[in-house]
Amino acid sequence: MKKTSRALLALAAFALLAGCGAPGAGQPTPPPAPGPGGGQTGSVPNSSCYVLYGDNYSQNTLLYGGGRVVYNGPGTAGFVRDAATGQAAGYYVGDYGPEAVDYTLYGLDGQVLLACGAGCPDALLNGWVHLQYNTVADIGSEAASLYRNIKTGETRFEGCIAPKKLTDGRYLLSRPGSSPSGLLVNDGLEVLADLSPWYVYSGEELGPEYLSAYIEGNAETGVPAKTGLLCTATGEMREGFYAACGPGLACFEQGDGYVVIELATEKTLASGPYPFRWYADNGWVVCPPEGGCTVKLGGEQYSCQWHDRQGGLFWLDLEDGTQLFVDENGRKIADSTELGAQYTSLLPGGYYTASYSADGCDTALYSPEGKELARDSRYTSIYNQWGSGSALLPGVFCAFYRQNHTGLCDLLGSDGTPLLTGLNQVYSADEYGAAVRKGFSRGIMDYQGRWVFRKSIFDSFEDEEGVIW
Repeated sequence: MKKTSRALLALAAFALLAGCGAPGAGQPTPPPAPGPGGGQTGSVPNSSCYVLYGDNYSQNTLLYGGGRVVYNGPGTAGFVRDAATGQAAGYYVGDYGPEAVDYTLYGLDGQVLLACGAGCPDALLNGWVHLQYNTVADIGSEAASLYRNIKTGETRFEGCIAPKKLTDGRYLLSRPGSSPSGLLVNDGLEVLADLSPWYVYSGEELGPEYLSAYIEGNAETGVPAKTGLLCTATGEMREGFYAACGPGLACFEQGDGYVVIELATEKTLASGPYPFRWYADNGWVVCPPEGGCTVKLGGEQYSCQWHDRQGGLFWLDLEDGTQLFVDENGRKIADSTELGAQYTSLLPGGYYTASYSADGCDTALYSPEGKELARDSRYTSIYNQWGSGSALLPGVFCAFYRQNHTGLCDLLGSDGTPLLTGLNQVYSADEYGAAVRKGFSRGIMDYQGRWVFRKSIFDSFEDEEGVIW
């Protein structure tokens, strides 16, 4: 129970890093290049939010936002976002009971808003809170989530997931495997449209105006009876949707083949026997059902087993085992064979290569244009996340290594500059600082290497609230 709750908490915390929304939130100029920090007190914007846990999954959590300690005590805890603004509008605390976690929702001022029982608050919208339950037994019905009005206690929409903000003050409530399967509502949770029998979800690259949809089909194979793309502005559902294949572009099944449609103009840009996974004036990616893909970029064409894309940069795993990085104009940025790299990986904001031998590692980080940003024989891997399920912002990289039999990490900026070094743990991070453990201390550091808040790992968080030493 503890580890599961903390994993969910970590996901929620990282989703909130774009803005805390605490009282007096501001957006100062990002700090300059990192320095030694010395004994000076660090600073981060009031809009930054961070979550700190006690070591070894101890039942202590600290929430820091708005330039202060928001919560400091036992149990699991996390910020709760406002679905309209994306910023934190409150927080929850979960006390571990003999059979389940008992949650309470608080405002950022520490006032109790709602006793939530076994439901974990994960979104707020105009006086309503979305509660997520671990099991259907906790809610006493077939659904494992619902919306509750904070003032009246009224409940609505059992089984619907947290609201997805669309355009013009509208929100999508999806209900997997139930009816109604999708609802369009306003910010007062009044139903504007029932989308049943379609189950509607994110529109990927197409933005909030377009949403993917399907009608359930064969339960054993998972093949839907129909697929579609909903235009939320007009309410039109276009059937046969296959995938987004570029900004404002979508691939649809048509007859025995597939077409690429420019959604703004309804113009057909391309057609073929196989589905398009990406399309532009100077290239395309098509992937037959039997596997493999053909990639055309500029004047070059490749056959590959796998491919990936981040922005305008492609990673291609060719049939001969060579791995290429190619831009959307067909220019080859890097070749694993020429680099002598045993491993390559595409990252948001760049890519990295690595080779391993008895003599050590040769690991390097590159920009999307192929410029070397960092190279260090200590690093074994570079990712934009700390462990599974805990993503950092694009352009902030975790470079991992071992020193004296201890796993450590350096946080690198988008230009490869070390922001923070020798970290034992990264709990959460944004573009201004990170909640970390370093040596015998844990707390929040800005990217000049200065402690904003620090505690000894041998002290519980409750010993001294908000003390910097």
